[in-house]
Amino acid sequence: CGKKVFDEYIYAYRFSVLTGLCPEELRGITRDSIDGYQISIKQSLNSYNEITQGKNENAVRGFVMAEIAKQTLDMQLAQIPEDQQLVFDIPLMSTFLHRWKRYCISNEIQPVSLYVLRHTFVSVVKNLPEGSVKALVGHPIAWIPLAFMGIRKGPKREMAPSPAW
Repeated sequence: CGKKVFDEYIYAYRFSVLTGLCPEELRGITRDSIDGYQISIKQSLNSYNEITQGKNENAVRGFVMAEIAKQTLDMQLAQIPEDQQLVFDIPLMSTFLHRWKRYCISNEIQPVSLYVLRHTFVSVVKNLPEGSVKALVGHPIAWIPLAFMGIRKGPKREMAPSPAW
């Protein structure tokens, strides 16, 4: 019917792009993972709804959130019951993906993978020291294909001149 409605996963989308967490890590965050601005990534909830420790030994990690990420997390916490442990209660990965695609279409954004939110974050932090990036996203930046960071191999192109407004 074209009516805009609140998307209960909006803060999950925002938190992903602000922190570089992948969808499985978002689904695994519990209230116990949060201590002020510090967040500990201790587990993931995969597409089979199995709790895992992540893909590699770097997946379990912690970092300090930026102010905007903390504000986004606080908005998410404000909308869930106090006794709910999972911060982002996303029952199925397929539901999350379906809702993300609907959100994109509704907001005239080209539908892309949820991992593009993570890769957008990596594009922003790619110039940080290698150890800092590894602590944030759980693996060295060298493991991320260059195309995901907006880096293309081949001849460089000149930027178009800025429009004269």
